[in-house]
Amino acid sequence: MPPSGPRDRHFPVPIPSPGDTQHPTLPRRPFVGRRRELDLLRGHLGSGGLVIVTGDPGIGKTRLAEEFSAHAEEHGAVIRWGRCWEGDGAPAFWPWIQILRDEARSAPASGLAAIEQALAELEGRAHEVGHPAALDPGPSRFRLFDALTNVLVRAAHDQPRVLVLEDLHWADLPSLRLLQFLVRHARSAPLLALVTYRDVEIDKAHPLGHALRDLARHGEPISLTGLDAEDVECYVAAALGDSRARALAARLHRETEGHPFFLVELVRLLEGSSAAALAGIPDGIRELIARRLRQRTLACHDLLEIAAVVGRDFTLPVLRRVSALADRDVLTLVGEALDARLIVGADGETYRFSHALVREALYADLPLARRLTLHRAIGEAI
Repeated sequence: MPPSGPRDRHFPVPIPSPGDTQHPTLPRRPFVGRRRELDLLRGHLGSGGLVIVTGDPGIGKTRLAEEFSAHAEEHGAVIRWGRCWEGDGAPAFWPWIQILRDEARSAPASGLAAIEQALAELEGRAHEVGHPAALDPGPSRFRLFDALTNVLVRAAHDQPRVLVLEDLHWADLPSLRLLQFLVRHARSAPLLALVTYRDVEIDKAHPLGHALRDLARHGEPISLTGLDAEDVECYVAAALGDSRARALAARLHRETEGHPFFLVELVRLLEGSSAAALAGIPDGIRELIARRLRQRTLACHDLLEIAAVVGRDFTLPVLRRVSALADRDVLTLVGEALDARLIVGADGETYRFSHALVREALYADLPLARRLTLHRAIGEAI
């Protein structure tokens, strides 16, 4: 039977989040594509509401939020950022504490007292509640949520606000409850909540799944996928020059399927080099893929290694024969990989790696002895 717990095999240290593809010491990369998504966000500016941006790690959620925030600032809005914390130790309400601290730093004297009072109560309650314990659902919680919502609504009526809450898959439940309250009670204010999270990490068993699904019913969804071939060519032209773009864009789109993080890393590899530099997988891509694989069970990873040796496309019968697992277990593990969007269904019992680079990274990390053993077993199975 496949183990149900997280895999314990050692992999490279995951790349640090916040999920943006930018490196702080490097020049900012050109922004291409996402025209429909930006138009949708711009349509909400000044009228409030909730927009929910989802997608895989590295797909460009943070960059889209930054690009829209720059536009919103140019049109007179105030931007407040609240980022959820991946590790242990953060208090409850952490993204909201960040937002209110920013409000307090720039508030006029006439409104500072109300903000400071709300912030003090929030910070006190955050440590009192603990993480991730739920708040008392009675009048005390309602008064707290109402006070915080009033502070933000008053500020928005003075000057429109955009609240960007990032990485809600790491949020505490009290923070989501407060967001649910605000979305319902601030509809008439020019207060836009723009939230991002990795939907690939929110399955049915996730403790925040119900709250996030409830928010999705009250907000405008934006699900980010890969850039199209034209956008990839625009990016390559801006980064490497028009002459190289024509020769490389089609290959880069094929290799990355428009995934922005993969594209950025490969273009960075090509700067000052020839197309031959694409023979390897950049460390950033390997680390991102390793991070996603480490979130799967050990049995799922082992089955994906078999699939990687088969090729970009593989079939269930071959996986069954080589893994020697029962049909039910193979289907369970394939379902796990499908939910994580590491693979996609192709036709019937045929499946395909969602990105060629996922397959290449798995194959490259195989020890030679296991690689040869799998090649032999797959040859016999076929």
